[in-house]
Amino acid sequence: MATFSQSPVDKGEGTYLNTSIKKDEGVWGRVAQAQPFSVNVEPCQLAKLCDIEGAMTMFVTNQCISFEDPKTRQNKYLFQLSWIRRFGQRNKDQFYFECGRKCPNGEGTVTCISQSAAEIYKVITTKSSSNVSTVIPGKQKVKGLDEKKALDLKPSEKLLDVKPKVSSPAPKQIIKYNKN
Repeated sequence: MATFSQSPVDKGEGTYLNTSIKKDEGVWGRVAQAQPFSVNVEPCQLAKLCDIEGAMTMFVTNQCISFEDPKTRQNKYLFQLSWIRRFGQRNKDQFYFECGRKCPNGEGTVTCISQSAAEIYKVITTKSSSNVSTVIPGKQKVKGLDEKKALDLKPSEKLLDVKPKVSSPAPKQIIKYNKN
């Protein structure tokens, strides 16, 4: 079965990831696991740097989002899911994702127009949550407490091991004797 692989390519303006399909040597996931979507990428600085403006085929795997030219079938750019700060759906036809500074071409937001924007959002939510163990405030488990009690704790208490409260001993009394 064929898989995705990547190699950095320098085009003068920065490092681009050239994705290609190779047999059984991939890093990003099997093609059978990739979900293709037809999208139209809106012009923006990041899309221009990545050469993904206009009509593209977007593939979503367990590790990345990649873009392919639908006419030439040439892979244009690959965004690792770990580079993505946030993603969402602006309306029923618009999906966007924001890349952080880990992206070789820098920070920016890529907006895709597609009739399957809701499906793209669901797929990326599923794929990204299966790869990352996220810490959600208010839902941290505390050793020795059941889940309901852990939710009632203050954030500063959640990171500590909670031990039964023991009253502190009374302070020692210091008695001064006069040497008369």
